[in-house]
Amino acid sequence: IVDCGSNIGISAIWFLQNYPGCELTCYEADERLVKVAKGNIQRAGFSGDHVVNAAVWTEDGKIGFAGSGDDKGSVSNESEKSVDCIDLSRAIPEETDLLKMDIEGAEFPVLKKLFDSGAIDRVQRIAVELHDVDARLAEFAQLLTAFENAGFFVRFRGGNLPWLEAKAATPMDFPSISNGPLYYDFYATKVG
Repeated sequence: IVDCGSNIGISAIWFLQNYPGCELTCYEADERLVKVAKGNIQRAGFSGDHVVNAAVWTEDGKIGFAGSGDDKGSVSNESEKSVDCIDLSRAIPEETDLLKMDIEGAEFPVLKKLFDSGAIDRVQRIAVELHDVDARLAEFAQLLTAFENAGFFVRFRGGNLPWLEAKAATPMDFPSISNGPLYYDFYATKVG
């Protein structure tokens, strides 16, 4: 199991409790959250060694990161602070049962690199939060096609829940959908 954007470690604890003995690697770019995640995982009775302080990206090295100490930190070319980053297409294990990804907008280039490199073939299941879908419709369409071509069955859940902070200037004509950038919880399972 590879957990990209592990935040405070709640998903890691869930994985460790529900899949005893699993090989788990968690990536979190925000060093403040890494400390919290390791502490939470240890308090749950597991080793905090699962958490790697690095941003998931398309290459190894350093990348700008706008950390906020919550779940809104993201890679950013405009940030003065840089963090270590890993090329997920290189780092993903040969057999990955589940790839969980919540990396605040970096998922589009990271997933594209997984497909372009062929590393996606090592993944059986994916759970990812796709951000700003409405601003990236062409990339979203290409991503769906890539998943279909790779033999994945895809499902969606969520999308602009009312509690999301409104950021977009364009109002929606449907009162049940809040204003703001569109996101989806996206699930894919290899069926072939």
